[in-house]
Amino acid sequence: MPTDPAPPPPPLPVLTGEPAAPRAVNPEPPVVRDARGAAILILVVCVLGALVMMGNAVLGDPNPSAPKGISAEAVALIYAGFGALYVWLFVGLKRRNPAAWRVQIAPAVLGLLAFPLGTILHASILTRWFKPGTRAWFGRT
Repeated sequence: MPTDPAPPPPPLPVLTGEPAAPRAVNPEPPVVRDARGAAILILVVCVLGALVMMGNAVLGDPNPSAPKGISAEAVALIYAGFGALYVWLFVGLKRRNPAAWRVQIAPAVLGLLAFPLGTILHASILTRWFKPGTRAWFGRT
């Protein structure tokens, strides 16, 4: 008995000079983009702070800004820890990790204590962070 021939392959797409249409599926909220930018800025500050503190430790310079009993190495480790946290936060925000949504709330709440400008700025961040569009982007309803 003869078998049916295989269907022909689909036609190849025609390449035009036009860019592909942007994805309209749940675009990233602006507050998430802003939070990622802030995470990069804070990461740079943490790396520079760790480098300065390690330089102080190597050169033997005392750390005049640290409380008594805290060495430059300990302060450098604190900076490095915060730097690692902000690397994770940047990646988590990019990948829509729901844990990153929760972790981002902590610096914003702490920023409320920086009266008066920090309070206004971080209150604005928190109100945008809890909007339904931002929550939905992270899969939180």
